[in-house]
Amino acid sequence: MSKEYSLLIKNGRIIDGNGTPAFSGDVLVKGDRIAKVGGTCPKEFSDEVIDAGGNVVSPGLIDSHSHADLDLLKNPGQEFDLCQGVTTEVVGLCGLGFVPLERELLEENMKYSAGLFGYDPVLLNRDFSSFEGYMREVEGAGINVAVAAAHNAARIAASGFYNRTQDRERRLSAMGRIVDEAMAAGCIGMSTGLSYYPCAYADFDELVFLAKKLKEHDGTFLAHIRYPKQGEPESALDEIIRVGEESRARIHILHYRTKYPYDHGRPERLLGKIAEANKRGCDFTLETLPYLSGSTFIHAVLPGWAVEGGFKRTLENLKDPALRARIREEMPYLLGITAMGNGKPPRFGHVGGRPEYGGRLIRDVRSERGQELDEMLLDLLVESELDINYVGSEAEEDPELSRILMKDTMTLLGSPLYLCGGDAMPYGEYPHPRTYGCYAKMLRLSREMEIPLESVIAKLTSSVADRFRLEEIGRLESGKRADIIIFDPDAVTDRATFEEPAATAAGMRYVIVGGKTALKDDKPNGVRNGTVIRKAR
Repeated sequence: MSKEYSLLIKNGRIIDGNGTPAFSGDVLVKGDRIAKVGGTCPKEFSDEVIDAGGNVVSPGLIDSHSHADLDLLKNPGQEFDLCQGVTTEVVGLCGLGFVPLERELLEENMKYSAGLFGYDPVLLNRDFSSFEGYMREVEGAGINVAVAAAHNAARIAASGFYNRTQDRERRLSAMGRIVDEAMAAGCIGMSTGLSYYPCAYADFDELVFLAKKLKEHDGTFLAHIRYPKQGEPESALDEIIRVGEESRARIHILHYRTKYPYDHGRPERLLGKIAEANKRGCDFTLETLPYLSGSTFIHAVLPGWAVEGGFKRTLENLKDPALRARIREEMPYLLGITAMGNGKPPRFGHVGGRPEYGGRLIRDVRSERGQELDEMLLDLLVESELDINYVGSEAEEDPELSRILMKDTMTLLGSPLYLCGGDAMPYGEYPHPRTYGCYAKMLRLSREMEIPLESVIAKLTSSVADRFRLEEIGRLESGKRADIIIFDPDAVTDRATFEEPAATAAGMRYVIVGGKTALKDDKPNGVRNGTVIRKAR
């Protein structure tokens, strides 16, 4: 039997992910596992020695919210994550995903979702028919992958891309079996995206049914909540709280923070509402990220009836003059509550067939084309065949408002109720800079805002692992998977901006995935030693 390859990291400032104070010492790795943390290990018995030189040695960071579901198959190296120190990403978020779908429905869903994921017909030959199949496809990427089942894919598999009311029990039973399959395969739970169709067709009872199913398996319901009803800014949050009260499931609310003009400057009000729900027996956490703007596909601003039927029917509806007029009548509210109309000048991230529009302010393109905003967006949706997305801006007309909202965000991130979710969307010429910078930005903000690095590392590692029951990762402890980063805390930084969103982060000396070095001095080396991380049973 061959001897396991051993790696010794000496002279590190160890931050083990538990939130406890840093300490000096060595870390010994054997094979893909951590063998010892702390103390001094003799280097002559190790195959490779890394001198950390007093730099931080910590667990690899966990991106708790990624949309790299398809990018993992096209770009398995995931270099943009490695450069930030991310060694595990969770996919299948916001209810958006492709498992378990057979070829015809898979193609329909890929085309409908092209604005966020891109459409590549070659991927139709990969296995999306089961969770085990998809997990085999992403095994051996540059980083580890944890998977959530996606509500939209379950709904499409059960009833197509429709808002059906008949055969309710049959459809719920079919989705329940998909939850069972997902959890048996090691998924962390299921996500829903109640601002996106077909997830948004789901009513309260369907959400409770799915949440109860997940509770049976100790899984997490990850909820991108609805757009609020007009004039009822808390309606969406109240709905998911009622789901938690009815189901008693573990629920994680995705990308939620204070908003102008409802509760900005009052993060304690939001925290208090969730804390009170937990006191009543619920189990809620939330997440946000250190940016004030969002990004998604453009057809998120279309009403539900306009997209019912999926990709082909949506294009047909957009081309129908009478239906288009009706769509335009209903668009203003949705435009107003997204990054398209909140006072920040959004950009096109990607426009299929129009690469010259990528990165340009939408208002400038509208002026150039001489069209009203809604008319232009509907035309471009048709021209690009839904392959279009936008990126919000951090710029506010009121700098003081920006300051308040960012202070709120950091207050929320400091709460034990909150995780940091990067919401990475690695598609298009001009992605949101969060894709390339979120986690490095968190480390930079730790330095600049004098937030203890131990607490930030715990937030980005063990807190995520504990919440989603990922027992193999998240801490530097004997027996854990050897996903380790070494970085200079005074130099690590994000470089992605809205003008140059694909600038990779800097300051990582080493990133080790499963005991093998995947990055040295900010440069990924092509090693792909990632694995699928499954929820503990």
